[in-house]
Amino acid sequence: MTIAFDSHHVKATRKEFQCPGCLDTIPVGSRVEKSAGTSCGDFWTCILCAACSDWIAAHRDFWEAYPDGFMLGDVGDCRRVREP
Repeated sequence: MTIAFDSHHVKATRKEFQCPGCLDTIPVGSRVEKSAGTSCGDFWTCILCAACSDWIAAHRDFWEAYPDGFMLGDVGDCRRVREP
C-alpha cells in the first residue's frame, strides 16, 4: 500500500457525525480526530470520536490485527472486548 498524503488533526465538530470506529453518534462541539490521505491513488477521510482516537493511541497493537484499516464498528468491538 502506497501512501502519498496523510493528515491528522484534532478539532471540534460543527455538525453530528457517526464515528466509524464505534458507530456512536458524535454530538456537535465534540472533540474528534480527523484524518485524510491517499492510498493507492484513492482519497480517504475518517473522523473518529475522542474515545476511539484515544483508545487506538493507547493500544498501538490494534493495527497488527487490522493492517489494512478497520471496518465499521471494529474499534468499538475491540474496546468492549479489551476493556472491562
